[in-house]
Amino acid sequence: MTSRVRHAAVAVFVAALTAGGCASRFVVPGGVPTPAPEGMAVWASLTEACRAVTMVRAELRVSGSVRGQRVPTLTTGIAIDADRIAMMATYNGQRMFNVAGAADDVVLLDHLERRVVQGPAAAVLDSLVGIEAEPERWLALLTGCVSVDPAARSSERVADLVRIDLPDSDVYLAESDDAWRLRAATFDDVVVEYRRIEDGWPRDIELRRDEDIRLRVRVIEWEHNPALSPGVFRLTIPPTYDPAPLDE
Repeated sequence: MTSRVRHAAVAVFVAALTAGGCASRFVVPGGVPTPAPEGMAVWASLTEACRAVTMVRAELRVSGSVRGQRVPTLTTGIAIDADRIAMMATYNGQRMFNVAGAADDVVLLDHLERRVVQGPAAAVLDSLVGIEAEPERWLALLTGCVSVDPAARSSERVADLVRIDLPDSDVYLAESDDAWRLRAATFDDVVVEYRRIEDGWPRDIELRRDEDIRLRVRVIEWEHNPALSPGVFRLTIPPTYDPAPLDE
């Protein structure tokens, strides 16, 4: 197993969302779209709460597969805001990795191989989970806003869903029992399926990228806008850990 794949299999993280059980896997719908101007107001209502969230602290259960390697269920603690991220992952009580820092510079401590990697957050997270995104994107995915700029530009009906066009994403809404819910989203080549939402907040999400990446993230504990000290986002590098290049 390559070091990059090993890190990916060990270090999965982040985000989770839709109401009441989506039995079948989401597929981006085809067909001719029709106007659905009401969708913009629905989306504004669904995202009213998440727009007020600037920081999240949560405990996650992460599983899935990365580049053909099965990811066992990791217990992952995360603190995240628009510019900083901190994570600690364990498996059966054993520490696997820590990540902490700002968007332009984070530190990754690989406790299995006693190595340290430093680099931009998006690049380090890509090396871990195969999805390149800044902390602000991960925060938006976890809260249900999806995008760092969730203002709708247009909306239209496609098949039985309403598609919301955002500046950097497409969001799909489903209607059930006269209520709207977030069903899925896409950005770049990533599909984000919101499997469950409770009290308006994400609880279960699946992220997929082609056939190589499939991550399921379940939110166990969840706190919005907690008071966190700056030290949460800093790591001390043990002197016995060897530096390693990001591309490994």
